[in-house]
Amino acid sequence: MAASGEAAHDLNCLTIGDLEQLASVRMDKQTRDYYNEGADSGSTLLENTEAYSKYRIRPRVLRDISNIDISIPNVFGHRSAMPLGVAPTAMQCLAHPDGEVATAKACGNAGVIMGLSSFSTSSLEDVAQASGSNPRVLQLYLMEEREHSRRMIMRAKTAGYKAVLLTVDTPMLGRRNMEIRNQFKLPKPYTVANFPKDGHEAAKKSEPGYHDGTRRKPPQGPITFHTHAANPTLMWDKDIDWLKQQCKPELEVWVKGVTTAEDAELAVDHGVDGIIVSNHGGRQLNGALSTIDALPEVVEAVRGRLPVHVDGGIRHGTDVFKALALGASFVWVGRPILWGLSYNGQEGVEHCLRLYRDEIKLCMGLAGTVKVEDINKEYLVKMDRSGFLKTVPVPVTDAMEKDLEASKLPCVEKSSDVASGAADEIARARKVQRQTGVLRKMRQGEEWLDRKLGIELQGIDRIPEDEKRPPPVINIFLFWFSLNCHIGVVPLGILGPTFGLSLKQTIASAIIGNALGALCTAYTGTLGPRLGLRQIGCARYSFGFWGAKVCSLLNIIVGGGFAVVNFVVVGQILSAVSDYTMSIAVGIVIIAIISYTLSVFGFRLIHTFEKYSWIGTFILLCVLLGQVAPYVNSDAPGEDGNSGVAFAGTFLTILSITFYYSSGLSLQLLGHYFHAVPRFIWSLLVAIVVAVLAIAGQTSLETIVNNFVSLLGYWTVSFTLVLLIEDKWFRRNEGYNLPAWDDASKLPWGAAAVLALLCGYLAGGVTGMSQTWYIGPVARKFGGDGGDVGIWLSGAITLLVYPIARAVERRITGR
Repeated sequence: MAASGEAAHDLNCLTIGDLEQLASVRMDKQTRDYYNEGADSGSTLLENTEAYSKYRIRPRVLRDISNIDISIPNVFGHRSAMPLGVAPTAMQCLAHPDGEVATAKACGNAGVIMGLSSFSTSSLEDVAQASGSNPRVLQLYLMEEREHSRRMIMRAKTAGYKAVLLTVDTPMLGRRNMEIRNQFKLPKPYTVANFPKDGHEAAKKSEPGYHDGTRRKPPQGPITFHTHAANPTLMWDKDIDWLKQQCKPELEVWVKGVTTAEDAELAVDHGVDGIIVSNHGGRQLNGALSTIDALPEVVEAVRGRLPVHVDGGIRHGTDVFKALALGASFVWVGRPILWGLSYNGQEGVEHCLRLYRDEIKLCMGLAGTVKVEDINKEYLVKMDRSGFLKTVPVPVTDAMEKDLEASKLPCVEKSSDVASGAADEIARARKVQRQTGVLRKMRQGEEWLDRKLGIELQGIDRIPEDEKRPPPVINIFLFWFSLNCHIGVVPLGILGPTFGLSLKQTIASAIIGNALGALCTAYTGTLGPRLGLRQIGCARYSFGFWGAKVCSLLNIIVGGGFAVVNFVVVGQILSAVSDYTMSIAVGIVIIAIISYTLSVFGFRLIHTFEKYSWIGTFILLCVLLGQVAPYVNSDAPGEDGNSGVAFAGTFLTILSITFYYSSGLSLQLLGHYFHAVPRFIWSLLVAIVVAVLAIAGQTSLETIVNNFVSLLGYWTVSFTLVLLIEDKWFRRNEGYNLPAWDDASKLPWGAAAVLALLCGYLAGGVTGMSQTWYIGPVARKFGGDGGDVGIWLSGAITLLVYPIARAVERRITGR
């Protein structure tokens, strides 16, 4: 018995394979050969289907799968009932008299996207009328006589189509032997409906284009597939730009027929809206890669900047699952729809779509997934020719289990446009980037720098699992230890004798204090590399979507202030090294350029630098402390401009390098418009602002800025402890739902973290700080000039407030 409201099973047709068999006896030989044939020997046609068997699913168990949702929230601006659409196929009236109109009605009833071929036997207007409100897209051959294509584009706009899918793999037509033997022609009374012929045109004979030795002669006569579909003159530069001008803003422009990373990069560079990995159903280049094998390199090249779809050889719901796991955000099926149409017209197409729907849902449930966005490459392994696993799953340790428990690591952007809420902020940023000429050029410039110089392209978005290259934990510790070993530590050396410490004791206290101060920060610094997120991005799992933005602003303000101070100090040092032949302003510009240039190369270079620079920094810190000991009352520690103090400046630049790097990421976290601007541009703007402030304020502003940011700096204590508590206590068992990092509806509210931050700063930092401009009431208890206990009070209050507030927040919100 079928469930209430569902169609009963057709016992003659339980699989797509059954549908193919039933359709084959209903088609005449010419139609059957035309639809089912591949190019030449048909090896690529066969491989398209068989390649899926090389991939095996790794199911997860003991998960609640009682509510499986196979829908896609946003495909061409509409919700699709499943991650599958009907691919454009030509001349459907050969399969059934109702042709494309029947297919359109079936797609409308099933709630899936329909693609219409340029060479359809029903007009695009008739198909639009049959589709109703259901979305449809138009497959387009860009003909040499562009007016033909331009008119069709205008008609598609008027008829409400959502996109054009430009076929790019037909510079020539593939050799289809059965088609040649059968002398295939569209039988009467059917016509290619989108290219009506007037009497004069119909009297002509259709002729393909040719080259006469001096110039190209375009096709002549009435438009037919064999004479006009192929276009050997198509090029990225001239044709894609022309097509976008004709289509925008009503129609998205996609390219269909991309199978290589190089062409995927070109598609991104030319600002198309999406890519369909396709080899024309195996009908063009025989021996080409199967589409499922081509998919991973295209996805890797695109890196989430465009949505990637795939077609070819998809015969089972498990095939759909595998394609999604390898990074496709949507799949298209062609021949099975024709088989359904031939079997039983509109009802046959609906039955075909039901088969796919049921199989997709069954596969997702048995694999342990309940939403399409849960599907990722962690669910697949690939077999080699001998039947052995090429990739053996890595045993999961307790630490890794936190990272992998949800097993929701997205490989690519899952939608082409903006989904509900903030869940697709990255998708929004990518769309802004694609549609804004200046931002697109910036992105292209960034990619050119990457190709030439190897700069880091990664912005605030999460790093895919297979691209993570986390530095060793000890390296992260040394990173923070080295950051603390800067000019600000020198006062400790000056104060040592004041408190009765010997020079050796002063040096030891400074070094040990720095090491202890680096421990907590270094640990929380491991969260980012482990999760594939920046540390400021990790804050969303405690501070929430909006609270993390506040942390980003504080990071920029405080870090920028200290960078101004650092610039002035290093500018003074460089000036002194040159015997004051170089002005401080020139020194500031030099250090700004060096710091910014190094920051552009990103995470890997910074951590490589830190792997070794701490040694020199450590030695110079000792020298600094030794030099200042005889000059306790001196305004400027050190004997002269050529002392070790001066040369320490070369190691101090790391403060500005890391600030430029983190400030660019923090700005990207503020929203999708900020995210659309490449990190290296934000870092450049910040470098300019900091350098200008440092030059303008080298005499007095530097002191004002230093005093001001010193008042704010206490927030980092609470920030670090909140991340530590969240990781070690609240997520010790459940781990992190990684795709949710960009979805406000799934992240914590952040109220507990913000409350702990405010309490830690106001009740602890403000009352316990001892700074130039302000000495808190608790600090005054330690003498006239105060004793700074703000850090300790901030930490103690945060440790008290956050666990309680977070437990309450989780109980109320469930997040």
